Order: sequence, then structure tokens, then C-alpha cells
Amino acid sequence: MNAKTCMMSVATAGVLLLAAPGGAHEGHNHAAPLDAHSAPVRDAAAAASEARSGKYSVSLRVYESPDVTLMDADAGAVRFKNVFSGDYPVIMKFVAAFCAADCAEPDGAFSDLAHMLGKQADKLRMISVSTEPQTAAQMKAYAKRYGRSTNLRFYTGSAEDLAAVQKAFDSYAEGSTRSEPVVFLRPAPGKPWVRIEGRATAGELAKEYRHALASK
Repeated sequence: MNAKTCMMSVATAGVLLLAAPGGAHEGHNHAAPLDAHSAPVRDAAAAASEARSGKYSVSLRVYESPDVTLMDADAGAVRFKNVFSGDYPVIMKFVAAFCAADCAEPDGAFSDLAHMLGKQADKLRMISVSTEPQTAAQMKAYAKRYGRSTNLRFYTGSAEDLAAVQKAFDSYAEGSTRSEPVVFLRPAPGKPWVRIEGRATAGELAKEYRHALASK
């Protein structure tokens, strides 16, 4: 594959890989450095090295949540920026509550993460944001299916506000409400987000979580 073809593939997938001491982790590669304001800046050589390895890939990104008000599963209004304001690690995923069976694997892996981490998950805040407006009852039904951790919180809102959040995290697909398997991990306030794309298992997410905390 030449550099031009690889750049087109990576731009489509939104995948940028992270440079890390000691080389690549099992299951993914790490490559380019961070841009100060958004995502790593790529040139042809860097893009040519950005290839998927295994079932998922990892990149570092700088994201800022939009100042929107969402609703939790108890129909309570939540200023979404405040969800990230505490001194704790955060892991987030966009979910399509009406998604068919092909969403079960990544959604299940996400919700099983706290169990996999054990006591290491005590301070972890887990967030699921719907890709489409839901009622509190619909969110509770989804939570009953996948809410296997007391760490996990569910949020929905208006179509406009949900789109704003997805755009802020470079995960918005015009005309689509399907949740792609992407997980966002922020090890501490002020740190870049780790973007995990692909069908990572709960064990692989736990490995990335431990690695992110050790590197903060």
C-alpha cells in the first residue's frame, strides 16, 4: 500500500496512532506526536506507518466537551462539561440504544470493564452517551441490559446537543445514529484522551486503562 492510499484509509477511519516508549503494545501500534490543539499532525511518512494491528488501534487526541445540557437515566439535567471536571479518570463511549446484535460485543466489553479492573476501578467514571434522543425509560432499559457496573452512567439529550458532543469527539456521522466501536479514555484532568478504535475486549480495555494511568 502506498502512502497516498494509506492516508486516505486513515482519514476515513479517523485513526491516529500514538508514539510510546518501548514500541507498540500487543493488539495495536503507536505512532505520531500530538498537535497542541486537536489531533496529531500527519505527514505522508507518518500516515504511511498508521496501520491497524489486531482488532483495535490507539491514538492520542485533545478534545474539549461542548457546553450542553444532557439528561441522565433518571431524567435529571446535567451540564455535560461538569461530568469531566473532577480529579478522576474517565472512560466514555457513544451508544446506539436501538442498535442490533452487532453492537453487543463492544457494548458488553465496555460495561464489563469495571469488573475486569476490580479495585483499580474505584475512582473510574464510566460514561455512555446515546447517539440519538432517548426517553429516561429507554435509557433505563439500555442500562438494565449493559449497566453491569455501578461506575457506569448513561446520558441522552436533544438531537442537536448529542450531535455537538459527537462532533467534539470526532465521532459524528451525518445521517447516522449507529454507534461505532470507539472508546475514549482520559486518565486525568488536563491530559489528552486515548482514543481506542475497534472491537477491544474488556481485558484489552483494562490493559489500555492501566497503561494510560501509568503514563500520566
